[in-house]
Parts: sequence; structure tokens; C-alpha cells
Amino acid sequence: MTKFLHSRAMLVLASLIALASALAFVCLAGYPADASSEGLVTAWSGAWSLPQPLSMCAAVAINIGIAALLAYINKTFNLLRCLTMLQGTVFLLMQCAIPQFLSGLNPGIVLCVAWLMCLLLLFPNFSAPMPQKEVFLAFAVMSALSACIGEALFFIPGLWAACAQMRILTLRTALASLMGIACPWIIYFGFLIVTPSQIEWPDIFSFRNPLDNLAPAYIAVMSFTIFLGAICWVQNLVKYVTYTARYRAFQGFITTSMLLSVLGIACNVTDSTTMLPILNVCAALQVAHLFGTIHSTRKSYIAILIILLIYLFLSYPFTLLWQTVAYIL
Repeated sequence: MTKFLHSRAMLVLASLIALASALAFVCLAGYPADASSEGLVTAWSGAWSLPQPLSMCAAVAINIGIAALLAYINKTFNLLRCLTMLQGTVFLLMQCAIPQFLSGLNPGIVLCVAWLMCLLLLFPNFSAPMPQKEVFLAFAVMSALSACIGEALFFIPGLWAACAQMRILTLRTALASLMGIACPWIIYFGFLIVTPSQIEWPDIFSFRNPLDNLAPAYIAVMSFTIFLGAICWVQNLVKYVTYTARYRAFQGFITTSMLLSVLGIACNVTDSTTMLPILNVCAALQVAHLFGTIHSTRKSYIAILIILLIYLFLSYPFTLLWQTVAYIL
């Protein structure tokens, strides 16, 4: 059973569950309201108006693509120090618990894809002598995305921290990062795509009490994910210190990103769906490392199944079932 949970077959099953969850939400509750984002450019902020069936198909495809990309990253960089696809399975079940992530295109999953692109750019360049091109591209991606998704700004300091962890933070790479940040805006202003009057700081630091407007299931899922990621990281930390500098840098990038996503959620809980997919990816990697490298005994499937079932039972179809049973009783 443990071997099956770490296998490709389980990842395929999780993909089918994600697709079924999206279809169930659409059939039972209808398509969700259009997702919205707030970026530095006011004209590019607001609702993401896409045909609803296309939005759902794109969301499901991107989520399954992220899960497959997590398996590719582990295979390429040996990130988890074991052969497992549990990280993709856990990520998809986490996404199932928030139906908006699967039933409609969301700024959060777009930001998550951009973050994974930056990871793929930086990971091959540990202690590289000339990584300026990759550093420039990574910062340019996040800077360009901040025009329509303001939460991308949280991860620009994280990229500097990643460069330091990868031992490539030199004067040249610092200049490359600044050029990467400036380049998209030079293009926007140079081609008159954006005017200075359209620039406004997004409301990503909104310290108010918004919990009354959030569904209890959403608060439960978000809180459990933060708790799960923290607990797994604490247990993994003992193993991390035994790794080489290269693998410590990899894990440091994941840990920094997880902390930044939690910080972003704390700063603006009302719009925390934008940060939650990256948190889900980081927490899924922590879970996969814990059960793939440290607690890899035959009976570890019990703990893995408990985690997966918690997210599955918090998904919309099961939540609706519990509400129906409670109403009847």
C-alpha cells in the first residue's frame, strides 16, 4: 500500500479525483464567480472574464500540470532524495479541498506556475559562475506578473534569498536582478502599454478582520495546511542539516517560499486564495520528503491516508454531504 501511494498510478488516480471534484462542484453549485486580482496596473486589475467551461478546463489542466511538474522536478534535481510522486498526489488533494482552484482559472495557480518557472531557472545554477541570464529571467517573470497580480511582489525578496542560498548572489547577479525587475516596465512604458497614471500600489497589506466573510471549510483547509507544512518541516529539519550545500539550498528555497506564502496570507486573508497554491506546493513537498525519506516504513501508509482523507473529506462534494446529513438529523 505504501508503495502504491508513492507511485505514478496514485498520481493518475488523484488527477481523476481532481477532475471529478471540479465536475461535481460545477454540477451541484454551478460555475464559481469570476476570480479577480489586484496588481500594480489598475487597468489590468479586476475580474478575469473567461468563458466558464474554458476557465474550468484550463484550471484542471494547469493543476494536473503542476502535479506532473513536481514529479519532474524531483526526478531531475533529486529534490526529495527518493523516488516518489506523493508530492503531486498531495497537492491535487489539497486543491480539491478548495473547489475554486479546480472549477475556474484563478490568479493563485497562475502565480504558482510562475514561481515554479523561477525554481526551474535557479535550481540548475547552484554555485554557477555565470548565472546572470537565468537570474534576469526569474526576476523579469515575477516583475511582469506583478502588473496584474500584486502578490508576486512577495516573492521578489524571496528570489534574492534564493540567489544567496544558491551561492550566486554577486554584484553581477544583483545587477541582473535589478535589470530583470526593470525590464518589463521599460517595455510597458516604452511601448505606451501602460502610463504612469495607471500605476497604483495594490492592497496586498490589508490587516483587517475578514474571517466572517470566509467559509468555515476554507478556514479549516487553510489552517490545516499551514499546520501540516510546519509540522513536516520541523521533522524534516533534522535531515536537512545532513545534506550537502546544494540540497540545503534547494530545501531553503522551498522553506523561504512557504514562509512568504504564509506571510502573504497573514497580510491579506480576504484574498489568500492567491497565495494558497504555492503554500500547497511547499507543504506537499514537505509531506513527500517526510514520508519518502524519513518515515518510509511499511506502515507509513496509515499516516499518508489520514492526510489525504482529511483533504478529501473537506472537498465540496463531501462537505455538501455532511451538511445534508446534519440538516436531516
